[in-house]
Amino acid sequence: MRGAQEAIQRDGMTVLDRFGQRKAHPLLPAERDARAQMLAALRALNLDVEPLHDRPGRPAGR
Repeated sequence: MRGAQEAIQRDGMTVLDRFGQRKAHPLLPAERDARAQMLAALRALNLDVEPLHDRPGRPAGR
């Protein structure tokens, strides 16, 4: 997944085909599928994937 992300970051979301027309980067589906598989694995493990809070301590208003 990281290799695909690095290539997309380097090359951009679109590439030129042999006719000079822009088309979606060929690694976009691979990155999407790898991300979906990773999220499915995390769900199967019942891991908490809630994002970390930006501030330490208790939530406000409690």
